[in-house]
Amino acid sequence: MTSSGFARNGDELRAMQGRTIRVWGFVDHANLYGDGTAREILREWWSGKGPDAATWRFNLKASERAASGHSIPVFVHSDRGRDALLKAIGRDARAGASTRVYVTGTLRTFDAPTNASALTGIYLEIRGSSGVLLSRPSGP
Repeated sequence: MTSSGFARNGDELRAMQGRTIRVWGFVDHANLYGDGTAREILREWWSGKGPDAATWRFNLKASERAASGHSIPVFVHSDRGRDALLKAIGRDARAGASTRVYVTGTLRTFDAPTNASALTGIYLEIRGSSGVLLSRPSGP
């Protein structure tokens, strides 16, 4: 789906704009953003303020070994399950362990022009913490 954080096939992903998709990957522990309480939970792994007061963000990598930054943003609406999820992610980060997540959200694309070509950027919007699972969901 991605290459270095951009769409591998821009036309294909632009055609999926606004659709709900399910993907799995690994949390990019170097890219965790949120409000002041997220900062308290994540401590040294907090990367900065989230997109807004009601949303926190992490980046999703395709593999455990992918370099930080070779990931896509995932914007998650804050809800009652947020803190437990952040605690689990922070625990893994401090232990040097990967955090595999299964994500269900809305695919968004944007134009990302460069000097040499036009790339397609992507990100996911998640309605709440229930859209980010730490174990494989059952069913199809």
